[in-house]
Amino acid sequence: MIRQCYEVQPRDWLALEPAYTGEGVARFTTNPGMISGPTTVRYGETGSLAEFSMAVDRFEAETAVDGSDSLFVFVNALPVPDSPGSFSFGPDSNECTAVELSGEGFTLTTDQRSSVIASASDSTAFFRPYRTIARFAETAAPHYWVAPLLNFVVDFTRVAPSIQEHPLRTRVTAPYVGTEGARRVYHEIFYREGNALIPFLCEGEPAFIEPLADYPERRARVESGESVVTAAAVGRVPADFDLGAPDWFPADLVTLLGLSSGRTVAVPFVEIRGKAGELVARMHVRIGDAGQSRGTALIDEQFNGTTGALLTSFLVSNVRDQVWFRVMLKHLLRAFTGGGTVEDRLSHLFRAVEGACAGLGLNRARPLEVEASVRKEVESGITEVIDKLSEIGGRSTDPDRARIAQLQNRLRTVTANRPSFSIQLLALLEKVGLPDAGWLADFKFRAKNERPGGQARKPTRWASAASDYRNRIFHSAFIDFETFDVDNAFAFIGHVSDVLARVVFHLTGFVGEYKPPCGYAGALTYERPSWAQPERLSAEVFRYTN
Repeated sequence: MIRQCYEVQPRDWLALEPAYTGEGVARFTTNPGMISGPTTVRYGETGSLAEFSMAVDRFEAETAVDGSDSLFVFVNALPVPDSPGSFSFGPDSNECTAVELSGEGFTLTTDQRSSVIASASDSTAFFRPYRTIARFAETAAPHYWVAPLLNFVVDFTRVAPSIQEHPLRTRVTAPYVGTEGARRVYHEIFYREGNALIPFLCEGEPAFIEPLADYPERRARVESGESVVTAAAVGRVPADFDLGAPDWFPADLVTLLGLSSGRTVAVPFVEIRGKAGELVARMHVRIGDAGQSRGTALIDEQFNGTTGALLTSFLVSNVRDQVWFRVMLKHLLRAFTGGGTVEDRLSHLFRAVEGACAGLGLNRARPLEVEASVRKEVESGITEVIDKLSEIGGRSTDPDRARIAQLQNRLRTVTANRPSFSIQLLALLEKVGLPDAGWLADFKFRAKNERPGGQARKPTRWASAASDYRNRIFHSAFIDFETFDVDNAFAFIGHVSDVLARVVFHLTGFVGEYKPPCGYAGALTYERPSWAQPERLSAEVFRYTN
């Protein structure tokens, strides 16, 4: 009886396979002209363009094209200079700059800086734009954005009764009925079953991610290898919203959802809707890359439910919309979910470090770290050597002169003193304020195997080991595990993954619970980003063997 009280009612306002029909016009510039005719556009659920075709019934061209294959020639060929009536087929075709489709209550236009890929038969033209925008004849002011989520799989457990009547809920039940006694528990359970979602704040207003009404079936399809929409995210558009602006949508939310869930997530299109849910526009551009494999998840939504807190923190942080932070997140996501070899994972982790250091200005040249008087003597000596090399180069052959010039440039980098990777890594940890920054600067472990004859190698500082691994990958393409300790390499991957996750959390201001990728002495644990206090840390915690 109580379950029936909270029976789910699906809301079918979200079209997962949008389609458009109407009259289309395409404009070309290499051989200036236009074509028009009935046009059909269809998109698949994954955001892929299923069809964009025009049955051409009229076209105009600056250079006339005759014959039954005139459309084919106009689109696919170019006029031959100084040869009237002749056309040539080659790598370049007639450049299509824009396509516009007008139908009942809407217009759809291509919206990209580059030209639109176009081809044609004798009667039909085909187009492959990567970004289009459909605008609908709706007078409502833009208020919400809606992003369907491909392959977002979590256990939804939170509820937000305050948005019970939100116009963009994907499903709805009767409002929660508060009761006393044993019945209250059943009311909470069944209300949650029909209303579970992930609440967060966007532009200061309630926002949420809600599973579709048939989420269990869609989740099963994702876990069997398909890519399907499982949920929809709804948020407030910014105050200065401009649909034509290239970066108004907070695309990094998609990457963060991948990091939190352990599975890469994508958005097939983004809708703009009014305050009452009216459809204002739909932007067709795929964001992210949905994947099926399950990697390292930073958040267990069923256990600690902090995904919403992570999104809220990010949206008000200083790193929102920072390109370097976007690059860092993408490399971190690939390290967590991309699988691959040890080298692949480490490569993405190291690139995440480099992206963060570049964005925070930690890779800039700095004075030589010696006393000022000594620095002056060193710089003077290097200048003398460079001048002497110039003198030698002046009387050398051209090939030797070029080699000497390269040597001079290498000497100039000494005084430029760009910090090494290990120095940048430690500076990053200090910059964001990790509690274990000092501990990591001193921590050592055995990164290399024993020397021939059984002589043990000395422990290596953590940051130096990171530099060694990086140099092997970027300069030799692989790590020789006859030289390097493979067990400690795996421990290092888990450790540095956790460190970089906490760097992200500190940059965004997130303080909620997460699952450290390194675990705690091999055991699954739930911690806050400040957990790594020096007194809790040891080689055993990160499963290093010495």
